[in-house]
Amino acid sequence: MFERKTIKPMHCPACKNALTKIIITSVQVLACEDGCGGLWFSQRQVKMLENLKPGLGMPLLKIKRADGAKAYRRVEHICPYCKTTLLFRHFFSKELDTEVNQCAKCGGFWFDVAGFSKIQTMNGQQKQKAIDKYFSIILYKKIKNIHILNEDVGKVVKNIIHIFKFLCPEEDFPE
Repeated sequence: MFERKTIKPMHCPACKNALTKIIITSVQVLACEDGCGGLWFSQRQVKMLENLKPGLGMPLLKIKRADGAKAYRRVEHICPYCKTTLLFRHFFSKELDTEVNQCAKCGGFWFDVAGFSKIQTMNGQQKQKAIDKYFSIILYKKIKNIHILNEDVGKVVKNIIHIFKFLCPEEDFPE
């Protein structure tokens, strides 16, 4: 279903682990396997997500994370691709163990969705309650509070939603 390759020159902006290329239906995502579990989506790959069925990226939620590797970044974290530009934090939630960042230069996105990954291990009603809470905060508080001042910011919001849809099983993503 997907293949892995280690990419030596790119490192996790949070824990500095080497990123691994994971290809799912022609979408290449760089993952911090055996580290914090963060995901890097290049701008080119994000554009490919618009036409894909939701949930295809769900295997990315199951990548191996190292215990204790979680490092909530400070502002000096640098884009793993550009290596010169600081990542801009669109939103963060320690409670949900989720962070979404973007490089202003290359347009790539850094997603840390450890909290959503944990929800996927739950069952039944407990899982549904956790998903409802997660997306009520992510979509209706965090994403809604991104001030859409122009068309570019509107595209950023759409891209963030496309990434969440790619990672989330279709039946779990709210309308």
